[in-house]
Amino acid sequence: MKLSWAFGSTHASLVWIVLATAVLGWLLGITTAVVFRVRTRRPR
Repeated sequence: MKLSWAFGSTHASLVWIVLATAVLGWLLGITTAVVFRVRTRRPR
């Protein structure tokens, strides 16, 4: 499968694209949860 980017293009298997997207979403979810928890924590 050919992917076109703003700065070029890449050939990648659909399985790798789905896997990379899942890992990226997982990492973004963890980061968002940590940031939200830190910002909403009550001051002692």
